[in-house]
Parts: sequence; C-alpha cells; structure tokens
Amino acid sequence: MKRILVIGCSGAGKTTFSRMLGEKLSLPVYHLDQLYWKPDWVESNKNEFTKKQTAIITGERWIIDGNYSSTLELRFAKARDRLPQSGHGVSQRFPRHECRALSKECSTAMVELSK
Repeated sequence: MKRILVIGCSGAGKTTFSRMLGEKLSLPVYHLDQLYWKPDWVESNKNEFTKKQTAIITGERWIIDGNYSSTLELRFAKARDRLPQSGHGVSQRFPRHECRALSKECSTAMVELSK
C-alpha cells in the first residue's frame, strides 16, 4: 500500500485512523480539511484546492483522508488503495462532530476577539 484514500462519514475517525496507518506504514498523511480551509476558516476555491491535491497525488507514497466529492475523481484516479472508514454508529459520531464544530466556533471567536 503506497497511495491510500481514507473516506467515510463525518466523525467516523478518518483522521485518527489515517494518522495511525501513516505511522505504521511510514507514509505521509494529508488531511483534506487542512488543505481546504485557509486561516480564519476561509474556504479555498476549487482551483486552489485541486492544485494542492495534484501536488500531493503526483507523489508515489501518501495517505489522504477526507471526502470532498468535488475533487474525489482526481484522487481516485491515482489511488491504489481505498479504505472506507465506516467508523462508529451515530451515538459515537455525533459527539465527535459536535466537538469539532464547537472547536471551529471557538477558534473563529478567538480570531474575532483578537482583532
């Protein structure tokens, strides 16, 4: 396994799984959320987002986690392994999702307060 996509529902554990798999296989891990979101939670446009991913997928070894259906075909064309991360039931995903959403809100609030 050298080019791996990890996809799944929000809060399913894609990031945690990808990080652990990357350590185990000594592969660099890229998180689509980190590529997509700019500072202060500004979204990348599709062209920017595509360029960032293209730079990664031209490499020989990587793990990419995330969904982003608008660029999924691009990643599928280069991936050798696709690992769906079904994760946990809603009872476990929901608190994770809420925690992540709250973290985003808190980060945004801190940015606003610092201005």
